[in-house]
Amino acid sequence: IPLDSRLSKEKHLASKSKRRCHILLLGTTATMEVPEAKGENADSKVAQVESNLKRATLARQTTLESIKTIQKEMDSLVKQRVPRPREKLSGLDERLKKLEHDRTIVSISLKEEKEILWQMSRVEKLKRQVEEFQSHDKKIKAKKAEISTLRDDLKKLSEQVSDLRLELSMAQKAQSLGCSVEELLGMQVECPPDMMGRIIGKKGQNVKQLQKEGNVSIDVVPNDGRVRITGSLQSLDATAMNIDRVLAVVEESMELAKPLLYYLTSKEITALAEIRSRQPDVQIEVKRSTGDVRFRGLPDDIESAKNDILSVDVVESTIELSAAESSLVVGKQ
Repeated sequence: IPLDSRLSKEKHLASKSKRRCHILLLGTTATMEVPEAKGENADSKVAQVESNLKRATLARQTTLESIKTIQKEMDSLVKQRVPRPREKLSGLDERLKKLEHDRTIVSISLKEEKEILWQMSRVEKLKRQVEEFQSHDKKIKAKKAEISTLRDDLKKLSEQVSDLRLELSMAQKAQSLGCSVEELLGMQVECPPDMMGRIIGKKGQNVKQLQKEGNVSIDVVPNDGRVRITGSLQSLDATAMNIDRVLAVVEESMELAKPLLYYLTSKEITALAEIRSRQPDVQIEVKRSTGDVRFRGLPDDIESAKNDILSVDVVESTIELSAAESSLVVGKQ
């Protein structure tokens, strides 16, 4: 089973020399990349990553604010933009050149010269409009280019923040588990959906117990039947064995003869408490109403508990008493 993809992004794992390690868990082989531990202090790592994350977050926020400011400036320029002129500068220059030629080279009357000058004035006005439009459009394009560059920077900063958050999470896990960052490993195992409840337990009690006993972090994904374990190699090995025990737990029941049932369920008799103390790995529940005893634990442990209960030799006898003797035995109330 591949290493959790979240752990593969850890830069220190990519840079360290590694060895292959296979752990057999519940009949499934979990493959991990195990870096050579260098003993990096988790506390200093957390402080360093927190500082880097703070700077990257601030830079991202600053970039985002810059994008908003420039976007407003560009929107304002777009609103002020005049309609695009139909004429082009090259065409207007050609018209001016021709009109100037007709005015100075060709022999024309005063009236015709005034007409040409009027036309040249119109062309000059159109030319200024085109130049103003182009200058305005150039400013808009510059703003667009600036926003595009900032968005690329924002994307890189967002990825950096995401990576730093992951790195911080791993460093904090190492800190909480009491190991170095380099020693922190991840393993992912698959579990049949109908057994996920056993790992989770009532209100997550089993997961909490597994985390406490193994000094690991456990993430359960019930929908796809995956369990992710994070911790040191030694912790993973111990947790794997504990999970194996949890999944191997079975439930059985056994009917009891009435004399033995009444004896075990009597408040004044401590036999059941003594059996439970001798069988700490088995949950034993005696139901007087149904006449049976229910067990929960590993098969071998349950078998031992059954034999322990059946070894109790209960003898039943009846003694006839007079009314006075009965009163003495029962007592008041």
